[in-house]
Amino acid sequence: MGERRTGERPGTAAGHGPAAPVPGEDGDPHCLGEGEARRLLAGHPWRRLVVLGGSAADPSPEPVPGYRSAPWYDRIASALRTAGAEPACLVLLGPRELAVGRVRSQQLARALDFRSDLALVCCDGTDLLRPSFAPDALEVELERIVTPLRDGGADVLVVGPYSLAHSARAPEPLRESVGLRQRVLMERARAVTLRHGALLLDLSVLPLPLPGTAVWGADRMRPDGRGHAVAAAAAVRRLGSFLAER
Repeated sequence: MGERRTGERPGTAAGHGPAAPVPGEDGDPHCLGEGEARRLLAGHPWRRLVVLGGSAADPSPEPVPGYRSAPWYDRIASALRTAGAEPACLVLLGPRELAVGRVRSQQLARALDFRSDLALVCCDGTDLLRPSFAPDALEVELERIVTPLRDGGADVLVVGPYSLAHSARAPEPLRESVGLRQRVLMERARAVTLRHGALLLDLSVLPLPLPGTAVWGADRMRPDGRGHAVAAAAAVRRLGSFLAER
C-alpha cells in the first residue's frame, strides 16, 4: 500500500468526453484530509471489524496516479487504527459477485462467530442486475443479515454501490432501468437500517462530478484506486457523524 505521486489520469469516461486531471488524494475533497480520520473517530469504541458482501475482495485496486492503491476496507481499518486501538479485522467479501441471499448463507455464520462490534455490509448491486430482481425478497435477506449482527451487539453500516448506471455492468439500453432498480434497492436498505438502528451509506448519491473525477476503473466494472479512497472517506465520515450523535 505504497504512496503514489500526484498526476493526471489519461483516458475517457464513456459518454462524457476526455477525462480531466484528477487532483490526487491529498487535494481531493472527497478523500480524507490530513488528520480528519483521527478527529472524526477519536475515542471510537470498535475493536473487532468484520466486512461482508458480494464484491470481490480486491486487494489491489486499479492504480490512479496520486492515490494509494489500497482497498476501501483496509483504508477504514487504517482510519480506525489512527484514532484508537488497532481493531482485529475479518474480511469475508466473496471472490465474485454474490446475491444478498448468498452473502447471508456463506458469510453470516463466520461473522457472528467473530463477535464483531462493527460490521460493514457491502451491497454491490448484483441482485438488481438480474432479470429476477425481487425487492421484497432482497429486503428480507438483508434484514436476515442485519438483525443478528445488531442482536449480537455490533454497530452495522450497510454500504450501497456507486451508480451502476454509469458502469459497464449496465449496458446502454438498460441504464435507465438499472438506475431505477438501484433507487429501489437503497430504499429497501434504508428501511432495514431504520428498523434496526443501523447505518446506511449510499455511494450512488455522492456529489461526484463526471467525467474528471470518475471512480470506475478502465473496464468500468469495478472502482479504481480513487473509487476505493472516496468510498472509504465517505464511510469514515458516516461513522464519525454517528459517533458525534451518540
